[in-house]
Amino acid sequence: MGNETDHQSFILKPSRAHVGGVGVFALHDIIQGTKLVLHTDGYQQEVRSAKDVPELLQMYCTSLEDGTLRCPKYFNAMDVGNYLNHSATPNAHKDQNDSFFATCDIRAGDEILIDYRTLGEPESTWEDYYR
Repeated sequence: MGNETDHQSFILKPSRAHVGGVGVFALHDIIQGTKLVLHTDGYQQEVRSAKDVPELLQMYCTSLEDGTLRCPKYFNAMDVGNYLNHSATPNAHKDQNDSFFATCDIRAGDEILIDYRTLGEPESTWEDYYR
C-alpha cells in the first residue's frame, strides 16, 4: 500500500458507479489517510453565473449558496479531480482546504468516490446530482 499519490496515480476510465460516465481509478494501492493528488498545481477555478455555463458543463461545477457555480476555469483542460463520482459509501473525502484524502485503504483498480453531499452545496441542488 502506498502513502503517496501524484500525477501518475490515477486514470480516467468508464465508471462503475455512474453508468455511461467517466470515473477516476487508482493505479496503485493507497492507504487510508493518504492525500489524493487529483488536481495539478496550476488548477484554476472561477465563479460563474449558472446562465453563463452550458447545462451539459454544469455537472463539473459546484453550486454555491448564492446560486452561482464554482467551475473549472477551462473546461477543455480539466484535471482528473473533476471526474469524481458520488457514492453514499465513499472511499475519499474533501477537507476544508479543498484537498482530497483516502477514507479507507484503496486498491489498485478501485474507483475513487466521494459523497457529493459533503461538498457544501445547498441541499436544494442535491436532487439534481444524485439520480
